[in-house]
Amino acid sequence: WTRLFSAYGPYGIKQSVLNYVIDSLRNGESPKLGSCNQIWNFIHVDDVSSALYFISRFGISGKNYNIASNKQRKLKDYIEVIHKMIAPVFDSNKQGYNLIVKPTALMDDTGWKENVDFDAFFKKTLS
Repeated sequence: WTRLFSAYGPYGIKQSVLNYVIDSLRNGESPKLGSCNQIWNFIHVDDVSSALYFISRFGISGKNYNIASNKQRKLKDYIEVIHKMIAPVFDSNKQGYNLIVKPTALMDDTGWKENVDFDAFFKKTLS
């Protein structure tokens, strides 16, 4: 059994906060967001694919695996990466909830590790 958390990458769903921010900024609009101070976890689709492969090869039958990044940070930090590449202004005052997930069992049981860096991906994609 696997649980997938907040994947991003090519062909991502338009309703994701990352795509919403990108589309808003590219259209010259200011995205309407809360404070984005909640802790979040994004994982690239290439790492999801890799994790599924590692689970299929080395996972323990009947065990649950979180497919997530091993790096969490404030949602605001992720959005600021995108803002800096498209438009420099970001401000909000609302509150949200946190998504803190650790893929410890996945890493320990299968030897899987995350390979795609969030900042590097968006630097390459948005440049």
